[in-house]
Amino acid sequence: MVFLNISTASFNSLAYGGGGGGGGSSCSEVTFSEENPARDSVVPSLDKFSIVASKNADLGTLVMKVNGEQVNPIITTKRSGDSQLETSFAAPITTPGKVRITLKAMSKDGCDSLQPIYIEVKP
Repeated sequence: MVFLNISTASFNSLAYGGGGGGGGSSCSEVTFSEENPARDSVVPSLDKFSIVASKNADLGTLVMKVNGEQVNPIITTKRSGDSQLETSFAAPITTPGKVRITLKAMSKDGCDSLQPIYIEVKP
């Protein structure tokens, strides 16, 4: 009976990824911070966006999308080891509504990270 309980606990742990974003318990997700404009802000138009990715980001896996369209940010490594990601748009976004910016990256230890950010355009 004890053996069955241990087996079930191990199975559940494997079935649900063991925590930590699907990469195991030692997995450390990429964090994103210093959004500009800030998350959930209201702006009259949006012509550029920047954000910082933590130093454990595998930049080769980074995907940034704006309203579903992939963009290629300029990446600058900061003294801390974090990465500044900056993108400018060919034409400012002025259509009223929410702009969805998604960032997806793997950490250097194999953990998936997905960060959606919404900015409202209200001319």
